[in-house]
Amino acid sequence: MIHKAQTRDENAPYPEKFKNHLLGQACVAQACLVNMDLNLKMKFMIKTNLLLSLLFFLLFCIGSIGLNAQKNTLDSLKNELQARQQRDTVTVDLLNQIASKAYRQDIGKTIQYAEEAKALSDSLNYPDGKAKYIYLLGIIQALRSDFDQAISVFKQAYAAYQTIDGANKKDKIMCLQGIAAASYDMNDYQQAIQYAKQAIAGYESISENSGVAYMRNTLGITYREIGAYDSCLIEHRKALSIFEQEGNEKGISHCLNNMGIVYEDHGDYPRALENYMKSLAIDEKLGNNRDIAIALNNIGSIHNDLEEYHKALTFYSKALTFWEEQGDRKEGAGAKINIGRSYYKMNRYDSATHYFRQALEESKQIGDVRLQAGSYINRASMEFSRENY
Repeated sequence: MIHKAQTRDENAPYPEKFKNHLLGQACVAQACLVNMDLNLKMKFMIKTNLLLSLLFFLLFCIGSIGLNAQKNTLDSLKNELQARQQRDTVTVDLLNQIASKAYRQDIGKTIQYAEEAKALSDSLNYPDGKAKYIYLLGIIQALRSDFDQAISVFKQAYAAYQTIDGANKKDKIMCLQGIAAASYDMNDYQQAIQYAKQAIAGYESISENSGVAYMRNTLGITYREIGAYDSCLIEHRKALSIFEQEGNEKGISHCLNNMGIVYEDHGDYPRALENYMKSLAIDEKLGNNRDIAIALNNIGSIHNDLEEYHKALTFYSKALTFWEEQGDRKEGAGAKINIGRSYYKMNRYDSATHYFRQALEESKQIGDVRLQAGSYINRASMEFSRENY
């Protein structure tokens, strides 16, 4: 459901009941200002797209392994580092690998290992290690939802790799996909499309099919944001075909989820729910809590569309629990908007207001204007329905 900001003749008088400019009018005014300034299309329900956004490189490198296997890999790298006597470029590479895999357990450790790699790279004059450190800084900024800074740092990393003779092409491509992902999260969809296409071309040039598939999935998500649904489904289906050929269950889950969103947008709820349930089953098998939360959220969205609000609340609340456990404030705020929307439809207005306010506060703190608009619009819709002008 699309809600667009509406404009009016400034010289035309307001109807009598609007003259006091109370809560409903204030909420709508602020929501419209946000939407008009940024030319956004805001949904009543914030549904989660599975862009490999913050951590595209990290998730891509980890592939489809589960959390336990990831921990074993991390432990193995730490043991290798501890046993190593030399302080050379191999040590730098080990430190960077550990940093790139430690984020799920402790972001502080990620920074610690990255800083150590940077210091050793400086002492050895190892440009590749320095460039990888800059790239990891971009990942860290994205983790902190500072996407503007993340884009700047990813561009610095790309420039650093450009100066290195014989630099790994894949490292350069990862900088491009980082820019694409962060641009998406800043709602700069044209820039996201531009860099996603560059990353796809790069992966195709080195015959890296997994990279092509992940970036086509990302490109499909971005096309959906600008309403290019045919292009969106084409990209997701291309990605799904590659993932199926490679037996990449994580990638298959991502494509099923994102195609489900498109089907839901077009009112094909049975097909959307089928995709979401298949995605959830894979996510639970792999033990990936973030992906489980996304599937739960989107299943809740289907029940909300079908006016099954108690069921919607059950799934939204489970998703919110996962987001809070992971400290993901952006997705948590989106889940709170959805919970508030369900309470509003159940005429439980105090509970709805509580969640809309929490979502607004969170979105302001992380600087997410789209979620701010979602909070305002949903609150305004509720107040108008209650004739609280």
